[in-house]
Amino acid sequence: MEHPVEPQTLTHDEAHYALHAAADGLLTPADQQALGQHLASCEACRAYAAELGQFETGLRAALQERWPSPSAEAVQQGSGKV
Repeated sequence: MEHPVEPQTLTHDEAHYALHAAADGLLTPADQQALGQHLASCEACRAYAAELGQFETGLRAALQERWPSPSAEAVQQGSGKV
């Protein structure tokens, strides 16, 4: 008979690390679940996650403003160039 696996409990530091890893798409499904459970019960880490999300949004906007993505037409025109 198989025993159920207990969900991993994260510390605040582990949750912060997991939030950064999640932003990079590096969390396993089990890590995502553990992070979600921690965030559900930890107001401080939810606030940190919100701050991190705002930072990422601002960074993306600043990078896009400085180095805009090429338009589809420009990409097609440049496809013959090396």
